[in-house]
Amino acid sequence: MTLQLSMSCGDYDRTHPLIEKSVEPKGISLAITCLPSPERHKRMLVDREFDVCELSLASYFVCRERGMDLRAIPVYPHRRFRHGYIFVNRGAGLKAPKDLTGKRVGVRRYQNTASVWVRGMLSDDYQVERRSVQWFTEGAEEIAVDFPAWLSCTRIAKGRTLDAMLVTGELDAVIYPEALPSMAGASHIGRLFENYKEVEVDYFRRTGIFPPMHTVVIKGEILDANPWVAASIWQAFGAAKAACYEYCSDQRKSSLAWFGHAWDEQKQILGADPWPYTLEENRKPLETLCRYLLEDGLITRMPRLEDLFLPVDA
Repeated sequence: MTLQLSMSCGDYDRTHPLIEKSVEPKGISLAITCLPSPERHKRMLVDREFDVCELSLASYFVCRERGMDLRAIPVYPHRRFRHGYIFVNRGAGLKAPKDLTGKRVGVRRYQNTASVWVRGMLSDDYQVERRSVQWFTEGAEEIAVDFPAWLSCTRIAKGRTLDAMLVTGELDAVIYPEALPSMAGASHIGRLFENYKEVEVDYFRRTGIFPPMHTVVIKGEILDANPWVAASIWQAFGAAKAACYEYCSDQRKSSLAWFGHAWDEQKQILGADPWPYTLEENRKPLETLCRYLLEDGLITRMPRLEDLFLPVDA
């Protein structure tokens, strides 16, 4: 008998085989809903709407400390280097990362995984201390948290946007998950790291970290009744990724003229499989993210990763 489950995830090249059902988990029929990240995360964390869901890693660690019964498999379907997502108003005099000290910096949410990574990187590599910055958030936190007393964090007024406030100079910088609209037309808005690819390659070579943003969680009650589901879903995500790699290896499949060159360059820098779906291969970035969450005041203790990720890859 086939188990009917609902799932929400992003539509990426490495998940598309699942979405189009050329890859299916053994013993499971997935009803898949593709949603943008903020909506997907809210619907899972607030309404527990899906049986299986791609979820923010930062929020996963926070919700597990709060006792929410979601359990992750070691799948990380979204990763991104983040140095290129620090946007600045050039009139604020921000020439180097250290210049962010004492400035007004916007983030979509304080708990957003992208902003957690950037704050940690700024602290580790450039000595920009979290408590030295005035933080401004655009949206409600995905999980309600009590901010530490040392943190200066203010939610902007309803109807305002971080992008508009950066343009007017009400903010000096914005850390955002995507490129800001003002980057297309406002000449005084730019990136803190204009040579961000070079900086990100150096970061990877120094740290070995290609930052994971999301994981995949399954409701605890589903796993209690059907423990085999975790391995089946994990294997399906792995098969979808393998199908993606095979597809991408053919230059004819892409409209980009030098796609093959970019593909080869990525292999040279990041290795043959920069998206590993195992706990051990992701231990360093996961432990680093947990440390950043602790330093941010979003969790109160360092978790044991084996307690948070199911041992399907053992």
